[in-house]
Amino acid sequence: MLLEARTGDAVYVVGPDYTIVHWDQNMESLSGVLSEEALGKPCYEAVMGESEGGEPLCAHGCSVMHLAQAHQPVSSYEMRIKTRSNEKRWVSVSNLTVETEKGPFLVHLLRDSQGTHDALQMARGLIQLSSKEETPLRPEGTTLLRSRPDS
Repeated sequence: MLLEARTGDAVYVVGPDYTIVHWDQNMESLSGVLSEEALGKPCYEAVMGESEGGEPLCAHGCSVMHLAQAHQPVSSYEMRIKTRSNEKRWVSVSNLTVETEKGPFLVHLLRDSQGTHDALQMARGLIQLSSKEETPLRPEGTTLLRSRPDS
């Protein structure tokens, strides 16, 4: 075991070779993927994280591992993961890098943020609806008469 800690977040740990070395019960609940299925797999195959535009965030040579290998801090970010039922779910990800003789181990802490993204999407839709100008309909060939102010 790399280290012992407790958190309410879902946690998975990736070794320097991109394989998953820890997948906790909260991660099982969030993703639907059992630890037996995830352990030893490349992280990008088990998590399949993507950006809002659908571009893969999880890949061999990802920016998160590059930052860890360069001894740089990794900022938190949002990504969509694919669950066992092929549902895409938004999560907030924080990272801890644990330096070892073998190289950096990345501790990923995930929180479900689907509700926040759903509310944001609804707000975007409402803003889009309210920003559309209503154009009065009038028969072709007629002009719109405007009333003149009283003199």
